[in-house]
Amino acid sequence: MREGPPRGDERRVGTFGFGGRLAVAAGLLLAAAPAPGYENEKPTLPADGQVVGSKFEFYIAADGKPGVEEFYRVEVATEDEFKPEQVVLTIDMRDNRRGWVLGTSYGLKDVPEEYRPVNYEGIHYRVFNRLKSGEYYWRALKALGGGEWTPLGRPMRFRVDRTPPGPVEEMRLARRKDGAIAISWAPVVSDAEGEPELVAGYRVYRYAKLLKRYPPSTRFLLAETDRLEVVVPADAVEGERIVFFRVQAVDEVGNELNRPLPAPMGSFEAKFHPPDADLLTNPEYLKRLSEEAGTGDDH
Repeated sequence: MREGPPRGDERRVGTFGFGGRLAVAAGLLLAAAPAPGYENEKPTLPADGQVVGSKFEFYIAADGKPGVEEFYRVEVATEDEFKPEQVVLTIDMRDNRRGWVLGTSYGLKDVPEEYRPVNYEGIHYRVFNRLKSGEYYWRALKALGGGEWTPLGRPMRFRVDRTPPGPVEEMRLARRKDGAIAISWAPVVSDAEGEPELVAGYRVYRYAKLLKRYPPSTRFLLAETDRLEVVVPADAVEGERIVFFRVQAVDEVGNELNRPLPAPMGSFEAKFHPPDADLLTNPEYLKRLSEEAGTGDDH
């Protein structure tokens, strides 16, 4: 065996092997380290005591970025004890990730606060027609990998209201001297089932018909208001043989009679997707409408 200091190539081989062992060890340590995940999770929406419609969102506020092994679960129950027989809805990310949205502030740090989306950072899940009208409690839970579920915060109470306000009655029309039409109506104080209702406002629609026996050819949202009267400009009804109007009440969560998708007052959806109302082809109604429009007091 040769004695003496190793040659240059031998030194390189020895150094490479030693460094390789360090690299492998470091790689194992990195693989064993937990992946980054959300922090400070807090169930936020629906808030405690909030009233929602048939379409709403469960929102868990959080800081940071989602981790691969993080799972969330939402449970809805009729009582705050959350016994198996009380739970009416379970949404489990570990069973199905579909529908879950995980938001992060990554890439938004340089965006001014006033231009950032509202409630974007955290865990979101939107539901539609999953719960009947009534009072419920909801809670959020978290698990890492296949571990046990840990509750986040305390249960919160909320109410689902899917009953729209009752119909608008005692509607009156009057032609003004400038050709505009003043429409007024009595306030709505109950819902479609006769229970007391808190109305947020009213929507006024215009319907144009070519002949009485045909259904409305156009439906157009004229106004949204919290008052009991609107004035329709004369040019809104020019060129139409038969024009009539419909006023519908909207409650605080967007429920509206004959409207399948609740929408808040002033929303984009409400303005560009008016509901399908009844086919108002009753000759007696059209006759009364014509008489009221023609004999109204000018003012």
